Amino acid sequence: MVDLIISFCHSTDSEIQYAGAALMLNAATLSNQLCQQIAELNGIEILDSYLNSNYILSNQLVAVKALLTIAVKDPSLRFQITVFTVRPLVQRLPLKVAECLELAFPNLAINSNQSSANDEHSSNFDSPLMSYMPELVTFGGASVPSSPQKRRAGTVSRFSISPDCSNSRKTLQSCKSVQHLLSCLFVLLNTSVFDEVDLLKNEQTLEEYMADCFDETCGALLDLLALVLLDYAFPETVLPFLAQASAYMLDRQQRNIAIRQDYQKSFAQGLDSGANLMGTISGEGVAELNFSPMNPDIDHDHLKLLQQLDSSDIEINTAEIETTKIEIVTGALRCIGALVKYDYVMSIMIREKLVAILIGLLEIENKTLSYQAFITLALCVSRGLPVQEIVNIHMAFPTVLKFVIAEASQTLYFYMNILLENLCRFDTFLKTDSLAPFDILNSVYTSGFSMAIQTQEIRNDDWTFQSLRMNTGVTGNGRYAYEFVIRTTGIIQIGWACDKCVFDPEAGTGVGDNVYSYAFDGHRVKKWHGSIDDNEYGAEWTAGDVITAILDLDQKTITFCLNGVSFGVAFTNVDNSVTWCPAVSLTSEQSGFFRFGSKFDPLKFLPEHTVPIASVSSDTLIMERSIGSPKENRHVFEPPPHVHTESVTSRDRVVTEAESVLTENNVALTPLFYFEARVNISMARVDKCPQFGILLREDQMVIVCLERHSKTLIWLKIHGLHYNDKSIFDYMLDQHLVSMMDASQETSQSFSSGIEIIHLMPNIDWCVGDTIGCGLHHNSGFFTMNGKQIGPTLALEETHDAICIPYMRHIPKFVLNIGETPFMWLPAHPDRTPNE
Repeated sequence: MVDLIISFCHSTDSEIQYAGAALMLNAATLSNQLCQQIAELNGIEILDSYLNSNYILSNQLVAVKALLTIAVKDPSLRFQITVFTVRPLVQRLPLKVAECLELAFPNLAINSNQSSANDEHSSNFDSPLMSYMPELVTFGGASVPSSPQKRRAGTVSRFSISPDCSNSRKTLQSCKSVQHLLSCLFVLLNTSVFDEVDLLKNEQTLEEYMADCFDETCGALLDLLALVLLDYAFPETVLPFLAQASAYMLDRQQRNIAIRQDYQKSFAQGLDSGANLMGTISGEGVAELNFSPMNPDIDHDHLKLLQQLDSSDIEINTAEIETTKIEIVTGALRCIGALVKYDYVMSIMIREKLVAILIGLLEIENKTLSYQAFITLALCVSRGLPVQEIVNIHMAFPTVLKFVIAEASQTLYFYMNILLENLCRFDTFLKTDSLAPFDILNSVYTSGFSMAIQTQEIRNDDWTFQSLRMNTGVTGNGRYAYEFVIRTTGIIQIGWACDKCVFDPEAGTGVGDNVYSYAFDGHRVKKWHGSIDDNEYGAEWTAGDVITAILDLDQKTITFCLNGVSFGVAFTNVDNSVTWCPAVSLTSEQSGFFRFGSKFDPLKFLPEHTVPIASVSSDTLIMERSIGSPKENRHVFEPPPHVHTESVTSRDRVVTEAESVLTENNVALTPLFYFEARVNISMARVDKCPQFGILLREDQMVIVCLERHSKTLIWLKIHGLHYNDKSIFDYMLDQHLVSMMDASQETSQSFSSGIEIIHLMPNIDWCVGDTIGCGLHHNSGFFTMNGKQIGPTLALEETHDAICIPYMRHIPKFVLNIGETPFMWLPAHPDRTPNE
């Protein structure tokens, strides 16, 4: 069989070549023995040849997916593929990028040796952003003469048009080559397979083997961003981001990218190239061409006809070039997002101010690019980008927030949740620190998922069929349910699986595709349990729909509901002696999130006579990991005169009756910034004081702390202490507040001049599922709890330029809401009426 497949790959017909590579991919999913046969018959080399000589992207992608599948199924072949496929592709990228940029910007051919000695002292002038966007001069600190030629958003780049048709075709071919290379590289880099090698054979991981290539590779990826940064006009609010990145882009090119020296030093020479070229195309300059020695006898009419034909072809090619450039930059961003998992690559991106570029790209008038820029930013944050990189950029977080809320995209909200759970949690923690029985990390899942842990969300950004099965399930008797909320409308299979269910992403085997699992798919409107024929079931779903999966062990049935409406029994004769676990499978670019029915994530549509599956275990008990239960016989703390203590006799009064501190005249005003978080501190250490608030500047914030022994909320203003001072905020502050509230211990009123205690509210606690809010007005901050404002309004310095990053410490489980869903505190909604 493998011999026949290989013969297809040797065909000169591109469609037969595609069939051969696709068959090789399918064969590789069957067994590692077939992978060995493919390798023995030089199948790996044949697939690799597709990447070197085949200009059809579909053929290249199926070949690279076949190679990756072989690496997954047969680990003994991974290092071979790393050496003969992955590394050569990575090494090829800088050379292809240099060629592409030279053709895309044809007037950049001046040799660096011809530049004047003064160039060394005017390097800012040569920066790609500074040269073509004079508006950046004010922010960049240089004095570049402004050009009379203005950039217009959405116009074709004048630097990509070549004065002759053949060069236009060559430019397009080069751009396509880079686009294809990036697409193939992303498939290979967006996986951990090549970092899982046999160390006993002295094999190197991809990170180790590629270490000497990372500088040039990252430089090439960053250089590609110039393809669009020069084609769009940006609002003034974004120009500082790009100006900050511009100088670093130039420094990098001078330091590391020798192949780009000519390109950088001659960037400023291209300012008039577009105008000259457009003059040629429009007919100006025809007289010069008539007298050219290259065209001594050509008549005027013939020349005009040739110009019209060439111009038409150039315009067609130029339009395709512009589309390809967008695809190239998107591919570069995706590859950056895949590579930042390596510490060295992350250090390069930090050094080159990638964050400033990404935030600038959010304002570009192309959703494909702006969306990918945000996704790349979220991935960088989730993979260790220091919070300081966001803090260092003026108004960075508000810019990100504004972009996501304005777009209201399900994809962006998913990645916003990833960004928030990593950016806004300031304590040192492990993802398994607060692992509950029903937590998506407490599961068996395939490797291609992106996860937002706090919101229990999953998304498949891989090309394969990704699956997840919870480790905790039910057996015996009872009627149980969980929910899965659909974010996207593609193929998703939701249901139940046992531990015998084996997932195979490359082969497309997921939940419901074997006899050890059951599933419903609302995209195809079918139910799945192995190879069944009559599987029409249910109704089509849309984004935002809630699917309830009900397992009735007493009746041995499985039923599915859509937004609380039952489709009827889907499966009968379910084996109730088997442990069944919630499970889901998603095709590429699909996403959704779980609700298991705890107090923290209650089910929205709980059927009658059914219990949430989270009820099979208690995930709300306090895990007292260090100092045990709250102390008995504690002495009551007497606050100093300047600290106001609010008399509260019960939590219910605070939650249901607290009056707003806003006056009757301004209660309808919408705050400048507001967010809420649903919290669960039950699994936190009881010797820690949960902290919740807002970071205004790197050394200024307002927070409330819950001293858990005395059940007292404490309002604090922080001045002059860096948010990242772990010795204070992770240890000393907790110890001080605990000691302060226990008057039997000697303690100073303040252990730091930078921490001001403003207000105390005793007899209050944060229960599982409580919603805490924080907001800013022009010169004040405030807090809410379950939709009611509590405590004082805190006077602050001017907040219009605050960095406005939500701040949390010692809160293991939380779901931040920055506007995706309605706030509990009604004044936060700008469209509400004054009487609401």
